[in-house]
Amino acid sequence: MNGNEETKSKIIIGVVLAIVVLVVVVLLCLKGCVKEYTVSFDSAGGSAVSSIKVKENESITEPTEPTRDGYIFGGWYYNEELFDFDTKIKENLTLSAKWNKEEDGKLVLENTSLELKVDGNGEIKILSYPENLTLEDLIFTSSDESIVKVSNDGKLIAYKDGNATITIKSKDGKYEEKVVVTVTKKIEEEKKEENTKPSNNGEGSSTTKPSTSSKPKEVAVTSVTISGGSSVNVGGTLQLSANVSPSNATDKSVTWSIVSGSDKATIDQKGKLTAKASGKVTVKVTSKNGKTATKEITISSVYKVVLIPECSEMPGVPPLRYQFFVYRDGKIFKDYVQFIYNGVEATPRSYTIPSKNVSSSVKSVKISLSNETVNATVTYQANNNC
Repeated sequence: MNGNEETKSKIIIGVVLAIVVLVVVVLLCLKGCVKEYTVSFDSAGGSAVSSIKVKENESITEPTEPTRDGYIFGGWYYNEELFDFDTKIKENLTLSAKWNKEEDGKLVLENTSLELKVDGNGEIKILSYPENLTLEDLIFTSSDESIVKVSNDGKLIAYKDGNATITIKSKDGKYEEKVVVTVTKKIEEEKKEENTKPSNNGEGSSTTKPSTSSKPKEVAVTSVTISGGSSVNVGGTLQLSANVSPSNATDKSVTWSIVSGSDKATIDQKGKLTAKASGKVTVKVTSKNGKTATKEITISSVYKVVLIPECSEMPGVPPLRYQFFVYRDGKIFKDYVQFIYNGVEATPRSYTIPSKNVSSSVKSVKISLSNETVNATVTYQANNNC
């Protein structure tokens, strides 16, 4: 190799090295330009939860629930509102744990006394009750049903003037509250009785026999139906309503129950169904006089794909691939066939996707199962272990 060729080779090598150094410097600069925030967790007396670092406009995965003796975890809150873990992080945050005491608390009523008119209606309103109770666990009784009658969901019907005490008690006897109901006559009845009182106008006296008020005639329920949606996702709620006929029925109170699939959902006495697991459940509503109706509800699973970048061996160099994890109803799910992410086939055999194919614009994918195809949301999470 002559001198000129050797000089040219040195120049080429120098240019290549300069380009490599420039690329590394640019990448390091770009990494430094990406803002990073910290999400901290105040467990409020519970077990410690580590903070999470996250890049700007990325969301985080909800951490493992903390524990606290004698309490039930009620979720993570920010500014007194339940935090949505799909929120894009744009600042440092501190989330606070909410706790509810186990086997503690009491029934809190809106009123401890009520006034009704004869033939009038009212309601015992419960503002809150212990976490370990539902409305189905409460028993309503009246000390005198000839004065006021109460249904099993707190609805009142007044029959005649007088006082009666309504007792609200849990089936296990641990919780009890009382409401005193005072029933008075209607204004028309009071006037009528006033007009029938004995009078003396100086020309003799006349006495009119006072009228007697009879118990209002009850109108029986002839049928009930259920209205509302017929599908809900796991973890969601569905509000159902009971339609009672005729519309002027005296006692429209009903009870709600699940006659099939009670391991998949619960329902309170206001018709609110809470879905716990996928499948089908049959809901039943029953009027006080035994009229019934049923409705089948389909509960669907919720799928989510979480992408996490693999750690790079060189600082500032982007990862070559992203790991992905499939969740069903909040738990890792491996029993799927495949899904297509931005043109790349993803299967349980690979569990990674090339970085060049990862795009934050991909918000959802369709996942193929053994017998159906389902929708899944896509979220992107920082790798805090790098």
